[in-house]
Amino acid sequence: MSKMLGFTLPENFARPFQSTTPSIFWTRWHMSLSFWIRDYVFLPLAVLRREMWWRSFALIVSMVLFGLWHKASVLFLLWGCYNGILLVFHRQVQQLQRRFDWTPTASLWTPLSWITTMSLISLGWILFRASSLSKAGQMLAAVISPASYLSHFVTWSLYLMVVALALGYAAVLWVIDTLDRHSVAPEVLEANSRGEIIALVARRRWLWIAPFYALTLLVVVLIVTLTHSGGKGAFMYRIF
Repeated sequence: MSKMLGFTLPENFARPFQSTTPSIFWTRWHMSLSFWIRDYVFLPLAVLRREMWWRSFALIVSMVLFGLWHKASVLFLLWGCYNGILLVFHRQVQQLQRRFDWTPTASLWTPLSWITTMSLISLGWILFRASSLSKAGQMLAAVISPASYLSHFVTWSLYLMVVALALGYAAVLWVIDTLDRHSVAPEVLEANSRGEIIALVARRRWLWIAPFYALTLLVVVLIVTLTHSGGKGAFMYRIF
């Protein structure tokens, strides 16, 4: 939307769920806040002492403040502490790799690292989502209970919506990558009219994306309006 109005804003989310480590994730998620915490909390604390345990402690403190920024509650304190411990654990793994000069095979290590990272990050979102400690305990208990996976407590339409969002997200990323790949300067194009047309459409994307976005927004508004059952809608960040 900012591009449509001629403004260039710093990126705040850079495909965080493609991250293969917790450290990479927190350089891609909520980047404006992550980098602020890094520059004004972690780095000033980390340079006070040279011991490794102190740097780990500073990292956990920084992530706790990251959590409390959202809301001053026990759940967000635990969420920040949990993610701080994940970052410390990842650094310990990196140190072991350097100590033993071990470089794992990328074809095996990358998907395994991604699955592990996303599972641990998603597990932490329970503390972000739960409304109380007891609810968080129930959700965590359900995660480690095999029997809970045989029951479904939400409607199938929610699962379909998640699948649709995932497919839509993948399609958007593919379109973005395709447009970026074809956004080449006119002088480097081959003498190919088709290539010139594609490059022109890619370079001038903000001219045709704006009406397309407006049309999509109109469809979404109509769907929400027609399916809304009445009453006031709760503001998403009302408790933050």
